[in-house]
Amino acid sequence: MAIDEKTQQAVADIGGYLLMKYGGMGATLYAANAVSALGALAGVFAQAQARALLASGAMANTESSLVEVGTSDGQRYYFGDAINACLFEGSRERPSFWNIAAGAARDPEIGAKIDLAEIAKHTAGVLGGPEFGVPRIDARYQLTQMPIDAVRAHAVTLLERFKQIVFATVFAKVSP
Repeated sequence: MAIDEKTQQAVADIGGYLLMKYGGMGATLYAANAVSALGALAGVFAQAQARALLASGAMANTESSLVEVGTSDGQRYYFGDAINACLFEGSRERPSFWNIAAGAARDPEIGAKIDLAEIAKHTAGVLGGPEFGVPRIDARYQLTQMPIDAVRAHAVTLLERFKQIVFATVFAKVSP
């Protein structure tokens, strides 16, 4: 799948940033933490992208487009077709997180190996409970950072970088 220059820049920036934060560059890469962080950040940025698509009219705003779920302890979570589209249902023109991750895996059978519907069902089923946000990975990978902690540590930095990329792209289009 060919992706546009802005998407390529964003993907390269995320990869470089995570390599820097989780080892890389000659040190031991804490791959489990890096992959966990990437997944958690994808969820957060899918929410932002979904809101932008709905606000711009690029995606129809229906009852199931973006659903807010509150828990008894006051937490707020978001689900819906717009978020799922950003995570799982991309196209050549607008690749989803899954399209990019599957492409990086370079495994044409990856879709048969990972059950996205089961992942979504599990996530919805544990919402608000003690298992929500806890990765289901083999213990041998020794995850030392929970996904929510990765979001707290990195989301603002990555958001600022994306704003720079978007601004540079918009500025380049209006400059003589």
